[in-house]
Amino acid sequence: MKVEFCKFYEVKRDGEHLVGTLHVRLPEIGLNIKGIHVLKKKDFWFIGLPNKKGFDHSLDREVMYTVVLFDERAKNDELISIIRLEGRKFVEDYLNSNPQALETPKPSDQGQPKDELQECKDSQPEQKKTALPEPLPFKKPVIEWKDPQPKKSTFARNASKRVL
Repeated sequence: MKVEFCKFYEVKRDGEHLVGTLHVRLPEIGLNIKGIHVLKKKDFWFIGLPNKKGFDHSLDREVMYTVVLFDERAKNDELISIIRLEGRKFVEDYLNSNPQALETPKPSDQGQPKDELQECKDSQPEQKKTALPEPLPFKKPVIEWKDPQPKKSTFARNASKRVL
């Protein structure tokens, strides 16, 4: 089975702790698999196929369903072993080529120093406030209460079904 490794998406990196996802392609069958979980803690590696959580009523517990599976178990085992061996090398190459962790800007400062943010706020011209028209009063719809039709007794219902 031929597997092409397209890209590694780094989610988090702290010292020797790494979390991310892999994107692989199976060119023989034209299948792209995204979201392959990658976790590295010191020398321990976990690489797993994407899955979804669900509830199995027959077992009465929560279960994990793998998103991509072949009908033959041997092909699944081969795919997983290839991804674990070559995927680890692919991620290590990525780490060697990108030694620094990716920095994501915090939502509060969005990558700009606080002084520049303050300057941006000060430099904006004040906008004229325009008066909004008065909102129209809201009228609640009037609902008339009607008594429900009286229910037929069980005897009357069964009597209408009887054929004489």
